[in-house]
Amino acid sequence: MKAMMPDIWFSKIKSSVLSRKHFKFLILFLLPFFVSFSVSAQESTLKGRIINQGSGLAIEKALVQVKGTSSSTRTNEQGEFTITGNLTFPVILQVSHLSYKAQELTVQTAALNLVVEMIETSNQLNEVVVSTGYFTQRKSEFTGAVSNINARQLQNRPVVSFDQLLGGQASGVDIIQPTSVLNNAPVMRVRGINTITSGLFPLVVVDGVALFVGSIGGLIGNNPLSDINPNDIESIDVLKDASASAIYGSRAANGVMVITTKKGLLGKTKVNYDSWASVSTPYNLPKLLNAEDYVTIKNEAMVNAGRAPGFALMKNPDGSTVNTNWYDVAYRPGFSQSHNVNISGANETTNYFFSTGYTDQNSFIKKNTFERLNARLNIAHQVNSFLKIGSHLTVSRGVNAGPNTGAISGNSMSSSAYNTNYITNEPLARMTYVLPPNVPVYNPDGSYSIQNGNSVGYGANVPALVGTINAYNLAAVQNLDINTSENNTVLGNVYGEINLLKNLVFRTSYGINNLQVVNKSFFNPLNGGGAASNGVATNTYAKFYRTDLVNTLAYKMDLNDVHHFSVLLGHEQLRTKIDGWGAQQSNLTDPTYTMYQGVFGNISPSGNDYTENALLSYFSNVTYDFKKKYLLSLNFRRDGLSALAAGNKFGNFGSGSIGWNLYEEEFYKNSKFSNIIGNLKLRASYGIVGNSEIGDYPAVGTYNSFTYGGSPALAFSQAANPRLKWETSTKIDFGLNFSLLDNKIDIEFDYYENNVDGLIL
Repeated sequence: MKAMMPDIWFSKIKSSVLSRKHFKFLILFLLPFFVSFSVSAQESTLKGRIINQGSGLAIEKALVQVKGTSSSTRTNEQGEFTITGNLTFPVILQVSHLSYKAQELTVQTAALNLVVEMIETSNQLNEVVVSTGYFTQRKSEFTGAVSNINARQLQNRPVVSFDQLLGGQASGVDIIQPTSVLNNAPVMRVRGINTITSGLFPLVVVDGVALFVGSIGGLIGNNPLSDINPNDIESIDVLKDASASAIYGSRAANGVMVITTKKGLLGKTKVNYDSWASVSTPYNLPKLLNAEDYVTIKNEAMVNAGRAPGFALMKNPDGSTVNTNWYDVAYRPGFSQSHNVNISGANETTNYFFSTGYTDQNSFIKKNTFERLNARLNIAHQVNSFLKIGSHLTVSRGVNAGPNTGAISGNSMSSSAYNTNYITNEPLARMTYVLPPNVPVYNPDGSYSIQNGNSVGYGANVPALVGTINAYNLAAVQNLDINTSENNTVLGNVYGEINLLKNLVFRTSYGINNLQVVNKSFFNPLNGGGAASNGVATNTYAKFYRTDLVNTLAYKMDLNDVHHFSVLLGHEQLRTKIDGWGAQQSNLTDPTYTMYQGVFGNISPSGNDYTENALLSYFSNVTYDFKKKYLLSLNFRRDGLSALAAGNKFGNFGSGSIGWNLYEEEFYKNSKFSNIIGNLKLRASYGIVGNSEIGDYPAVGTYNSFTYGGSPALAFSQAANPRLKWETSTKIDFGLNFSLLDNKIDIEFDYYENNVDGLIL
């Protein structure tokens, strides 16, 4: 630009009829404009190193950014950084790191050998960044109730789903694993239960895309949250009060979990390999009687009841006494392994993070397995000084298999309500200590010891005296019944950011969540739940598909480094569709088949489902602080949900919060308490949020279709409710944050109230 512009103007001027004197005058007049234009448009580079002031060692992952612009980067392993862009000097360079005191320095001109020394500190509050999903903010400036969990707290723990890592990591967050079945959906609560019949799970957002939550595995475990590899997670922010979560409006009644995945850091390409192996065994099992003691006590009970003794010991063909330990039938040591590889890096314009993982998990419950393959690609590219594009993409395939334990919650994508789904009569764990130890697992010929299809064999016991043994042969059920649940997931988004003006950024993002689930079950015709129907096979397929279009306009302004404003305006369109079908067959004609594709006498539909809903939203956020001491945050969101009745589809939600960083006050810094209590902050919030997890058609009258006597028929299933409106939660929160022992211990106190109005029953 500098070389060509004067030549172009010069040729035009020479061709004019201007005199030599006028020509010289015009050149002198225009020259400052060329120089000014060249300086303002020139692409400049800043290079340097960030080191520890005491040791001189390089500081990796320090954040270096030009104040008031979007130009930023992180240091590599050698502490080096490079920032290239259209910079107008002088510029203020901001340097920060979790373990060091933040610094600002003025740079007068482009430089290639800057050295910044940082002072190590244990005060990390100012540098912890909270992500709400739509914007980020330093925790010291955040006025809502939030728990931040970083990657360091999640690493080196052998689990397959991030929810298994959250127990005890965040106050007010309850994570309960209701069963030992692999990949079972957890019970997740943020500050208790906020509804009765609507969704109970918090909203889970990964890189701006909401996950499906709940149980989808039918008779065995299948948790959609396990599609996110814990090794890919950089941080998890749990938004607990209305101030923190109200920007999500009607989706925030149960709290919000915002997950940010990893990205590449400036420097050479890094290759990391992570692996773990584990073994699991059942723990704290009740001690059981052996066969001899069992027979003695059971007969004693019969005699005491005035009955003849009917229990007897049985001999094996080798002369030994039958003494079955049903724990050994049901359980075994479960060996598991996981392997993860990631490749990451960044230069001045592009950062990337690619990972792939394989998990093979075996439960201590026999036949219960979980296998997962997953891959992730995060990439961002600075096209030029005003345009940035990027994408997050996850592809995952999981296969769950196992017996029907009776410990799986009901299939629901919006509720974590627990129900008991027994193996027809008894759950697996209870059968281990209900089954008699004096009866064998197998007959001498190797067949299963069973009788009448519903019970284990009698052994040497007298049937007329002992009555029915109300338990299956556990080995037959575990080995012959087959249950699998396979899910294939594509989750991600593409986005673009445009710097329209200084500090004014437009961002657009389009996300998809495509979850496909195939559940298969086979109940054998010999013993167990399928015996009465001579074998039962069920196959179902379901596709859960969601698209999410988000547009935001963000503006930030600092006045004399005293007043700090930020404004966010947004628009969102969310569409969800569920499409499922399947069938159940019974009365197996060929016992060699153990799958749905066998020959059966009867067939009926199963798992048929077709629903959809849409959510249209407009939202805004305003934050202000004065000298980082006095903080204010306002949120507003207007949601329109297709599931509600006409005239009631739109609802308004919002919140307001204030905060006071006392530790920034001079009177507090000069007091003796500042040496004891650090990072002292008071905050308060009030807000109203809603619950959109109410089903797809709760306001209209519905019928179910079925066949009756071979003819199509309809059955009434739901009454219409034309007055149905939003279920809302009014939340009040008063909080206190401080640290002790030179900021080594962080303490958070909250008093909160939650009042639910318009409860949908």
